[in-house]
Amino acid sequence: MARESNWGIALRRLWETFPEGVRESVAGRLLRSCYRSRAGHLLRGGYRLARRLREHPALPGNGSRITVPHLEVHITHKCNLSCEGCLHFTNHRHEGTLSAAELRKTMALWNTRLIPRSFAILGGEPCMHRELVDIVYLTRKMWPHPRTRIELVTNGLLLHLHPGLPQALVDTETELAISVHSDAATAPKYQEKLSRGLELARKWEREHGISLNVGDSFNEWSLGYKGSGAGIMPFEDGDPRKSWDHCVTGQECFQLFEDHLWKCAPAAYLRLQDRKYDLSEKWNPYLQYRPLGPECSDREIAEFFKRKSEPVCGMCPSNPQTFFKRNPLLPVRFYKTPPSVAPAEGLTQSAG
Repeated sequence: MARESNWGIALRRLWETFPEGVRESVAGRLLRSCYRSRAGHLLRGGYRLARRLREHPALPGNGSRITVPHLEVHITHKCNLSCEGCLHFTNHRHEGTLSAAELRKTMALWNTRLIPRSFAILGGEPCMHRELVDIVYLTRKMWPHPRTRIELVTNGLLLHLHPGLPQALVDTETELAISVHSDAATAPKYQEKLSRGLELARKWEREHGISLNVGDSFNEWSLGYKGSGAGIMPFEDGDPRKSWDHCVTGQECFQLFEDHLWKCAPAAYLRLQDRKYDLSEKWNPYLQYRPLGPECSDREIAEFFKRKSEPVCGMCPSNPQTFFKRNPLLPVRFYKTPPSVAPAEGLTQSAG
């Protein structure tokens, strides 16, 4: 069976949000038949062709740069939450922060060669960076193309530390994306802190006109590795293609890290985990992954972003399962106990 495209998945999910009565009505059946018809295929093909033509290097404003789907950069590896199974490993209290000057140097290696459709400033928790406002301005300066959508991804708990942030977001047309990591029943104290951050963000939205997106990051939480700390282990299900087909990062989690381009967050930041904990030799095949360096050719860039499954994908599950995530304010030591042994509500009470 042919694999469903991202475009098809998005349309299907949108269609499923309509009530069943609407989908089964005369109008609904007509829309469905149009989508499946030859005319529908031609329209979708025309859209894809138009997008490729619009992004062609010969088009004015593109220069010789290559359009890529998405890039992310950690401006800090520090995080104030301890989300179990974080795919960026920042739940393990890693250190490391990029200064604005260092970030400029890293971006300058790639911004004359790439046009990302979207670029994410994240961590860790980016609001833990003292130069966050300057970095928001810098990011738009380094990626000025109007087709590049920039977003600042944060857990929203520390927005109050940056009073100049709303104006920076408006000036640079940067979206504020807040990830919600638990619900009130599981983590009431977390929700209390989050409510203050959301209230401030919505005030910025009303008074400054920022673009705000609040997303759920707990209802469909999946593990990309087993265990915690020095004891983490890869899944090794033996089917890298299937792992990529069901990628827990969404397949377009490309990272800009240590001046190189990386396929995904787990492949990039696994090195942080190894440097801190000296991981099991089970991780050696995945630590041998080689990112793309700035000395690469344009052909290598194109091949990098078109590449699908690779051996490194084998460290992630081929059939990821969602699970009940615990309180993201818990101390890291609690994650040494498997979720099945320590019920979330008991740990929530112990968190203080």
